[in-house]
This record gives sequence, C-alpha cells and structure tokens, in this order.
Amino acid sequence: MATRDRAETLVLRAARNHGLQVRRDELQLALDRADFVQWANKHLGPENLLTTDELAIYSALDRSGQVDQLASQHELAHVQAVSDEHLRAAVEELQRATEKTVSHAKNLRLQQDALSRLVTEQSDGVAAREQLCQARQPEAEAQRRRLAADVDELSTDLRFRLVDIEQQCRESSPRKLCCELDKPIPDEELLVDRLRKTCARLVETTVDTARTKLDRVYLDTLVATRRSEPVADDDVAAVREEVESLYSEMLPVAQMSIDRQHVQPAFDSIAAKSGRSLSRTTEALEYMDGCLDTLLKRMDCLRTRIEAVQSHQNAAAEMSSIAEAEMAIAVSPISQPSRPTTLPASPPRRPSPIRRRSSTARDEAPLDILLQNLSLSAPRNSTVNGKQQSNFLSRAVTERSQKAAEVARGAQESFETSVVAQLRDAKLAIQLLEDSLLADSPFAEVNLSDPELETSILVLDQEIGKAGEKLRAVERGRPLLICVVRLPWFDVEALLQSLPDIAGFPGVSLQTWPWRQQEPIDGGTMTATADTSIMSHRGKGLY
Repeated sequence: MATRDRAETLVLRAARNHGLQVRRDELQLALDRADFVQWANKHLGPENLLTTDELAIYSALDRSGQVDQLASQHELAHVQAVSDEHLRAAVEELQRATEKTVSHAKNLRLQQDALSRLVTEQSDGVAAREQLCQARQPEAEAQRRRLAADVDELSTDLRFRLVDIEQQCRESSPRKLCCELDKPIPDEELLVDRLRKTCARLVETTVDTARTKLDRVYLDTLVATRRSEPVADDDVAAVREEVESLYSEMLPVAQMSIDRQHVQPAFDSIAAKSGRSLSRTTEALEYMDGCLDTLLKRMDCLRTRIEAVQSHQNAAAEMSSIAEAEMAIAVSPISQPSRPTTLPASPPRRPSPIRRRSSTARDEAPLDILLQNLSLSAPRNSTVNGKQQSNFLSRAVTERSQKAAEVARGAQESFETSVVAQLRDAKLAIQLLEDSLLADSPFAEVNLSDPELETSILVLDQEIGKAGEKLRAVERGRPLLICVVRLPWFDVEALLQSLPDIAGFPGVSLQTWPWRQQEPIDGGTMTATADTSIMSHRGKGLY
C-alpha cells in the first residue's frame, strides 16, 4: 500500500509540475496495475525528471542553440550529476566565505580608523614638542652665554688676584707672612662670596638645563616607543617616577660638580698660596700616584689576560677548522686482513678459554658501530659525559622519528590518492553501465541473463559504497589504517570477463581458491598499511 501511495504521489507531482491534467479515475485504474506502480516508483523520481526551472533552462538553451555546443565540448557520459546536497553545501560555503570577508573588511576598517587617529595624535605631539623646543632654546642659549661670560670674568679676576698675592708673598717676610696667615683677608672673603654666589647661579642654571634636556629625552623616547609598539600605562608611570626622582638628585650633583670645577680649585689655589693645604695636597698627590700605579698594574694584568684569551680563541678556531676538515673526509670501511694460508711452523696450541681483548685502534664500541651503521656522526671527544651522549641520542631519535612520520604520511597520502582514483574510475564505469542499460530498456527493470553475474555486480557496488564511506571517514580526519572486507562466494571468472575495466585495479592482487564448496567461504581480511602501501591477502576467498 505504501508503494501505491508513493507512486500516486509521484505521478500527481510530475503532472502538476509539467502542466498535465490527470483524471482521478484513470489514475486509479493505472495504479491497479503492479507494473505501472513499479515503473512510477522507479522512473518518476527527481533524479529522472526535470523540474520546471530545469526544463525552462534547457528549453532556453535549446532555442539559443547552446545545447549542441555544450554537448560537443563535454563528454556527457563522464559528467557527474550534481545533487541538491552538493548545491546546498556550495551555497553554505559561499555564505560562510562572504561572512568572513565582511567581518575581515569591518576589522580592517576599524584598524584603519585607529591608525589614522594614532597618526594624527603623533603629528600633533611632534608639532607641540618642536614648538616647545624652539621657544625655550633661545632663552637657554642666552643664559648659557651669560654664565660663560661671568665665569670667564671671575676666572680672570681670580687670576689677577693670585698674581698680586704671589707678588705680595715674595715681597713679605716669612715671619710677617706667618702672622698674617691667621687673619682673614677682606678681598679674598669678598672674592669668595662673589664666587659662591656666581657658582650658585651656575648650579641653578645647570640644573634647569639638565631638567630641560631630561624632559626632552623623556618625551622623545615616549613618542618613539608609542610609535613603534604600544606601551602600558604602568610602564609610563614607572618611568615618570624614575625621572622625577632624578630631579631631586640633580641639585646636589650639580653643586658638587661646580664646586669641584670652580670653587674647590679656587680654594685650593688660595690655600696653596697661603701654605695651609701643602701637606694635604702632598697626601692627595701621593694617593693619586698610588692610584695611578695600581691602575697601571691592573692594566698590565688585563692586557696579559686579554692576550691569553685571544691566543686561546685562535687555538680553538684552528682546532675547529682542523676537526671540520677531518670530519669532511669520507671514512672508508675497514677491511678485515686476510688470514695467511701458510702452515704454521710451530705445533698448534690449544685455545685459551679466556678471550683476549684487542688493543688495536680498529676495535670500536658497539654504540659507535651502531651509529656508523645509522649514518650518524657521534662525538668522539673523550670529555663527553653520559648526559651529553644521551642528549645526542635523543636528538637523533627525534629526527629519525620525524623522518619516519613524514614517510608514513607521504605513503598514506599516495595510498589514499590511488584509492580515490580507482573508486572514481569504478563509479564512472558503473554509471556508464547503468546509463547504457537504462537507455536500451524503455520500461521496467533490467535483469541480466546470468543471475550470478548480477549478484556479483550488486556485491561489487556494495563494496565500492563501503570503500567510499571509509574514504570519506579518512578525509574527515579519522584515518582508517586497517580495512576489513568480507565478500560472499560468487563466480569470479564470469565477473572478470564481463567487467574487465572495473576488476583490473593496479596494486590489487586477485586470487581465486577452489570454488567447489556450495556454502559461503569464510571471509578473509585485506590490510593496507600506511608505511608500505602494499595490499596483501590472507585467508580463503577473493579480496
């Protein structure tokens, strides 16, 4: 009853799609015939009839004369049919690609906007920094010139005063000079006060100049870092705190530097001229002399060490070049010396039960022999410890494992490619056979005259379908390394004579065993290994 209802549905749908009027009573009379129901279920499906759209497209192509042109360009027997599932999958793939393209374009647009904003901000920062530098540069130059002029004036005045003091010292007596040493000189006090005030202004100006340079370097570094790569706010805050901590250290450092450059020399010269710092100056000179002697000794020791290191490096480079040259020479296999054929002059001795060890250079360790057989260059340095040797062996095992995996992957790919090609040829041959049979038979099913041959074709079709399913499973990422196939008994010779193009797969060995048994033969197994791509047959029957 289900077959009759399906046939009725197919007939009504085909009539409605093609604009045909079918009377209900005529349809019921036709459905009473079993052969009509069978014919409708088999030939009125969507795989045999054209839809309205397909018929319209074909009619348009026929009217334009493109049907003959397309038929001459392509061999219709080899054109595979495109199902709705294939079209649906292609449309879904196109939609996914379109969505990815749209999202990628949106991301690129956002990145472009962000990049344009960043470029604008960087240009504004560069312009502001240039304006600030240009505004403060004239003022800093003027202050520097004024300070230089003041320092030159003070130095000249101090030099003149020192000349006067020297003249006075030469003119004064030692006793008078000793009495006057304890009294402060008003001119020297005024000069020292003026020098201190000037040095204080110089310290302030130097600190301001150093702060300005430090701010400029900080801003330049911050802009350059943000231009190259993004910087976290925490890093910027840490750098800012470090720069601010340097501000508090600039004043004492600058004061110490100015004191050392100007004030201290003036005091030292005044004290030297007055005779109060002679012993201290002598001690300082002796200490400096000792420091210089120590530095000279250290420099001599360092020079000796550097020469030794350079000599060691040259020796190591020479040894490495010699070792590379020796390793590049191919080692010829050691030939065993032939035994002499002459008779011994002395009577033969009984062999000792203790095995003698050879002390020649030809005796090698078993590990070295194994590495030579595997074409591996083992380290021959006597200082190599067990850990280094194990690391070398582990690296060798890893490299050989990777090579083996690559070879296995290549063999698996070649095997899958050959299987896909054979399955495609078999499917095409079956389609051609089915098309030719359907073209020669206008109605009802086609049955071969030989039932055994028809059974063989059905079994072969089922096995091809199973192989296709396994191949699809392999393509989905689940490789099937071992395929088990079981076939019932059938006439192999008749199948090979009728289908020579299908049975002659390259790489597959077909073998028939005695077929006199009337019961099904136990199935064997067909294994396909990914390493060798060799198909072997075990058991009884055809594989």
